[in-house]
Amino acid sequence: MTATYPPTGPNVLQFQVRRTDGGAVTSSRSISGANVGWGGHLTAAAGDRAFYFAKYPCIQTAIPNTTFYRITITNSGQISGFAPAGRPVKGMVTSLAISPDGSTMAYNALEQACAAGRRGRTLAGAASVSVEDLSTGKVRTWQDAAATQPTLASRLSWAPDGRTLVVDESLLGGPRGTLSVYKLDPASSGGSLQAHSTTLLRQGANCSPCVTEALAGPDGSLIALQSTTTGKLHGTLVVRIPSTAGHHQAVLYDGPLQNPGLFTDPSGQWVLLWPAQSMTAGWISGGRLHPLPGVGQVNPQGIAW
Repeated sequence: MTATYPPTGPNVLQFQVRRTDGGAVTSSRSISGANVGWGGHLTAAAGDRAFYFAKYPCIQTAIPNTTFYRITITNSGQISGFAPAGRPVKGMVTSLAISPDGSTMAYNALEQACAAGRRGRTLAGAASVSVEDLSTGKVRTWQDAAATQPTLASRLSWAPDGRTLVVDESLLGGPRGTLSVYKLDPASSGGSLQAHSTTLLRQGANCSPCVTEALAGPDGSLIALQSTTTGKLHGTLVVRIPSTAGHHQAVLYDGPLQNPGLFTDPSGQWVLLWPAQSMTAGWISGGRLHPLPGVGQVNPQGIAW
């Protein structure tokens, strides 16, 4: 499923269900694109039948509320439901991930008016991670109280068993490359991010190669996206980092793409890249990038599979 803005025509956000084999669109639905903020990303639960979307209105200078929506599809790929899920949360949700069983939404919400500044410590909630039980609306939050510089929970992903949450935390406005990756225990009651997490990766600005994103993979592993530079040539390396010390990482892809987005399915087995420059999305298998027909011809807002 993709969420995209058409390059021309009315201001709408279009959701399309596509078959990976051939790219045929099996169903689509559009909503007004007016006042839809950064939260227009997608996340998929296990089973390929439920996708989730976050939407918040940017109107005047008030802090918006974000509403999560559940999009269900049939076995034949038809959209059968599009309805709110859980309770609205305060702030602009910029990163979200649904648990594999579809019961819990993890998110980062910036408690900031849409028209206000987006730098430094003015971003209330930037260095926090929350999870909402969609059936009860109960929310728990973990805050990086130890941060000495402004940080942002930039990517979230659930382990396939739903027992841990991988959190990417990036430095706001600082040198590119600074990244911390945590494995959070979502069963705790909230509080300090560090107190309830294990640090999986800590990277400074002098990294080479640099991990730009890390997502939960199968069997406790990480799927990491690395940017590489050789002379004037830039490339991308996707690796699987095992959870057991002493085991070598496996290279899944090594190619010339620049700054692609990294996505996995809920099992962590299937990896997808969406390079912004070439507009060619594809899935990785056998060390190759296999294009998803039609996906690269639209303006991306979100993709999940």
